Amino acid sequence: MANIVQQANFIGGGTGTFSSPVTAGNTIIVACASAGTAGPVTDDHSQTYTKVAEQTNDGTCAIYYCLNSVAGVTVVTATNGGTIGQIYEIVSSTFNTSNGTTGSGSSLVGPAISDSGVYISIGITDAIEASVSSVSSPWNLDFHSSFSDGEFGNASIDGSNGSQTPTFTATGSGNYAVSAAGFSIGPAPPPSTRYPFNFTFQKASGEPLAGGRMDLRISQDARDSTDDIQVCAGKIVSTALDGNGSCTVFLYPNDRLSPSTTVYMVKAYSSIGQLVWQGEYSLTSANSFFLLQEDGVSLFLLEDGSGAILLEAAP
Repeated sequence: MANIVQQANFIGGGTGTFSSPVTAGNTIIVACASAGTAGPVTDDHSQTYTKVAEQTNDGTCAIYYCLNSVAGVTVVTATNGGTIGQIYEIVSSTFNTSNGTTGSGSSLVGPAISDSGVYISIGITDAIEASVSSVSSPWNLDFHSSFSDGEFGNASIDGSNGSQTPTFTATGSGNYAVSAAGFSIGPAPPPSTRYPFNFTFQKASGEPLAGGRMDLRISQDARDSTDDIQVCAGKIVSTALDGNGSCTVFLYPNDRLSPSTTVYMVKAYSSIGQLVWQGEYSLTSANSFFLLQEDGVSLFLLEDGSGAILLEAAP
């Protein structure tokens, strides 16, 4: 069984996007490099990324990870100079060990990493005309390219292989740095029961309710039966609407809560703070997109994510 679910590279802008949605509970690993700093790392779900390895020698290479990721399409960004790198989604895991080395020459000898389920390594050299052309077996060279200060190579091992030392080969000689980390594959942690829900509000003219605000709260205290989490009715979630009248919020779906009669009480405000609509909705884990349009008096639910045009008048 493969532990690496998917991977993608980024170059130039420091932003990488997985081709498929990430599975809830899996781990995201980011190996990045630049002529200056490498990282910090963020994503479009505001998840926390922890740096576990970093080496600097005429350039910096670093490895970050995020455990127990939320589900969905994920865009990862390495800021402050993390201009090139590789992102991985691996099955649910825990961080095991990391190490790093620096040196000079055309053989980029990395650090030894003890027995792990997934091994990730990143090597850079300042030999600008060189090419990081290969890596020692059983490592797989996943991605290699030039960047502003030299050459970059990223490698992985999928599966337990004892203690392993990555050695990258370059066609030119220069200063180098190598970082490596290992992750232990373990039973999946309890899945996050908060789902992303997308709301888009339109005026009667079809223009977006740009710059407005959406407030919502659950109608009564409830319990998530999957994770045994108490959801408090007193908390108001307030989210700004963007220029398209849209926002994304992470919520507990009503169909996974007890009692089964809970609903979310939603209010929409204009950019000047005027209440333009309020109503109640039951949000399910199957439907995550809601398009609502004002008719001059209230808002109509046009689309609930299931593909059906409902045209139901709001209460």
